[in-house]
Amino acid sequence: MTMLNSNTPDGRRAEVASAFFIVMYVAISLPVIGVGLAADLAGLRAAGVGFSLAVALLAASALVALRGQDGSRGRCL
Repeated sequence: MTMLNSNTPDGRRAEVASAFFIVMYVAISLPVIGVGLAADLAGLRAAGVGFSLAVALLAASALVALRGQDGSRGRCL
């Protein structure tokens, strides 16, 4: 939020903050709705395992992307 506010014109900060929170709420809600639908279709256990695998893959890809940035090689996170 600090970065957004510092780069946003004074008269548009409320609009940018509102859009930021809308995007964040949607990003939080969609996985929950998806797991609920998957649980109805495939069962709770399969939905939980699938969601766990998706989160693990996302975390691994983020780690690979961070390790590939210049200046981050050889340092521990």
